[in-house]
Amino acid sequence: MHLMDKLLIIETASNQPFIFLKKKDNKILLPLDNGFNLSKNIHLSLKNIFSKFGIKPEDLDAIATGIGPGSFTGLRVGVTIAQTLSFTSKVPLIPFYSPLAFVPQETSNYSVIFDARSQGLYVFDNIEQKPQRIPIAQALQLLQKKENIYTPDDNLLKKLEEYSLPLTKVSPCITPLLNHLKNSFSNKIYGSLPLIYP
Repeated sequence: MHLMDKLLIIETASNQPFIFLKKKDNKILLPLDNGFNLSKNIHLSLKNIFSKFGIKPEDLDAIATGIGPGSFTGLRVGVTIAQTLSFTSKVPLIPFYSPLAFVPQETSNYSVIFDARSQGLYVFDNIEQKPQRIPIAQALQLLQKKENIYTPDDNLLKKLEEYSLPLTKVSPCITPLLNHLKNSFSNKIYGSLPLIYP
């Protein structure tokens, strides 16, 4: 069985964009600036990270990219780069729902939430299902039943602070995401990228 020893992850839909490179047991997670220079910065960061690990895109076993929900511009930047690298290097492309990058290890009865702007919240509480876009009043009722609620978004923390939810800001949590990607890779679940954005 072919292992996924060399993997590139690109996540740019969230408020905490990052790239992650794994080469066997060596790993690096590199946060990206999510401002106006995201496109420019990600290219430079990728060049530096490949150089540091001494590999080229064609050496990768797979490339994974977040497909949202999130910023449309950020999402397009990451997905376009991932698709281009996958196509030119002939490396499989594995899509994942962006909130999966923020699910902490050993968590039960949780939700990861992203802002859906005026349309409510994106609620993600099952790695096998698409995040649900739920109107704010309905989302708040659902979230009251959760033991743990996570978000990478400072603005969402402020927006919801009056509701006394068990809400915690999180940084990328790679282990659950890696487990999901390993499963996708071994089952050859890659290809289409149905983007999700508000």
